[in-house]
Amino acid sequence: MQQTEVYEIAGAAAQAGIAKEDIVEFTERAMKLKVAFDMSTEASGEFIAKSKEQLGLSQEQTFAYADTINFLSDNSAAKANQLVEISNRVGGLARTQNISKETNLGFATTLLSMGKSAEVASTGLKQLYLELGKGADTKKKMEAFKNLGLNPDTINKEMAMDAEGTIIKVLEKIDKLKAEDKAAVLNDLFGEQAIDSVATLANNIDKVKKNLAFIMTIVSFVSAIVFLIIFGFAAPH
Repeated sequence: MQQTEVYEIAGAAAQAGIAKEDIVEFTERAMKLKVAFDMSTEASGEFIAKSKEQLGLSQEQTFAYADTINFLSDNSAAKANQLVEISNRVGGLARTQNISKETNLGFATTLLSMGKSAEVASTGLKQLYLELGKGADTKKKMEAFKNLGLNPDTINKEMAMDAEGTIIKVLEKIDKLKAEDKAAVLNDLFGEQAIDSVATLANNIDKVKKNLAFIMTIVSFVSAIVFLIIFGFAAPH
């Protein structure tokens, strides 16, 4: 890596408000991610800085999150740089809707594995999270929720209490709809641009659940490694 790239990452860290004493570690990790995630120097630094800021993570939590993406990429059809793009685009919104960064990655992995681009997946997930979080705020959405056998008056409250469970429940209901009714209901709930992505999640609901469970296994593994490193039981590779 050229010296100018190192300076570029360090500069991005400083602009993002990374503490002076953490910039060296930030730069080293960003340089490694550039290679592992096949990203540009700028994109690597931006991902770490943006994740730290919009997801409200400590530096160590940010690095653990990057490790989770790396493990997920190595064990699925989703590429790390695609997951990074979706995280950058949707992570902040997901957090405001009470959706964990891991759950967001689980949904993203499913869409990417089914051939959706990061841009298309991001648009679909944004609409899915936002519209369910808003609840039945239009007459069309109220009728659509009723057609799914859901209570339109409580969806937003259910999202606040258990976002992942509520999304899974909605996707299961959509999956059971008659084929001729799906497009209209999806359009009324999430808008035309999100139909393809949300339908893909609903049609592959078992894969969604499998990916969500798998990512939590990865998180547990990464957390255990971090614990061992912090308390001196293992040396970082």
